[in-house]
Amino acid sequence: MKILFIAPRFHTNQVHWMNSLIENGHQVEFHSQIKGKIENYKNLTPKLFQPCLFSESIMKVFGEGGVNRPRGFPNPFSYYKEMKKYNPEIVVVRDITRWFSFLGALIGRLMGKRIIIYSQTYLHKHYSLLRITLIRIILLLFGAKWITPIKGDESKYKKHPKKLFYVPFTVKIKKKLQKKSRTDLNILTVGKFEDRKNHLMLLKVFKKLLEQDLSLKLTVIGEVTKEIHKKNFEICMNFIKKNNLENEVKTKVNIPHTRMQDYYQDHDLFVLPATAEPASISVLESVGLGTPSICSDTNGTKFYLLENNFGLTFKDNNEDDLLDKIKLILTNEKLKFFEEEIAVKNEAVLGKENFYKAFMAL
Repeated sequence: MKILFIAPRFHTNQVHWMNSLIENGHQVEFHSQIKGKIENYKNLTPKLFQPCLFSESIMKVFGEGGVNRPRGFPNPFSYYKEMKKYNPEIVVVRDITRWFSFLGALIGRLMGKRIIIYSQTYLHKHYSLLRITLIRIILLLFGAKWITPIKGDESKYKKHPKKLFYVPFTVKIKKKLQKKSRTDLNILTVGKFEDRKNHLMLLKVFKKLLEQDLSLKLTVIGEVTKEIHKKNFEICMNFIKKNNLENEVKTKVNIPHTRMQDYYQDHDLFVLPATAEPASISVLESVGLGTPSICSDTNGTKFYLLENNFGLTFKDNNEDDLLDKIKLILTNEKLKFFEEEIAVKNEAVLGKENFYKAFMAL
């Protein structure tokens, strides 16, 4: 089949979705507005569409609407021709409230194509009457189905609106290379250098762990492409220097996604201290390569960790709880337990076939 994905940018959480579809013989095209610094174009290069003059005028008056220009959209007539030329059978749009996604879904509907709406909302959660009504109207308007890679709390919320489906994330799966000895335990964190990623909080926790005579190393990998990133990076570097942590903490910037595999495999634990994280894929990329993860209890991908013993969660923005969870998981007994659970369940939970079967079942 010919499948079209429309999203603000080619996020790393969709790389292995694309790879799975391509490997199974489908023709995939990806349309986006923004090109990221560390995106992975090994098997698929997205087509970029700049905002039209009308869209730019709206954004000048009312603002871009948030991260990745939600109010940006290309010229509707030109984009109609583009979609007609590619002529996909399925159109998958990320977050229908984004104007580009809405435009793509509308054109796809007019062309008689099958529409799938993709968001990172919890499938099993409390739905207000207003929200259920809006979902039904949207699905009816576009003749669509809705997918999410986040299960939510199935034990608490049994039901969910019709035509909403769980389609899991998938990541690269590879057996972890066992180290000959573990004299130093190595912790890894990945994320843009911005306040909500909480790099500074993790550095403070790491300092406390060293003060408790734990033999540890920390690698911090982050993106520095904007002025706000540079400021946060400087704050972190100043903390490292001020507390004499240069020998224990390594920092690396703008590492391409294609090179991340070695870092995940070379470390004993992955920690994502970030807050306001809808559904981090790095937490699962680490697990896919055999390394347990820790993330906050507000991160959507926590369900993958907790349901399968792939790692632990800590209370969001809680420095003390993060400290306790790292200490707990880094005991040899616990670390071995999580690594063994990952080795047994990884393929069944995060393998490409698991995603592919769920997607094609739609």
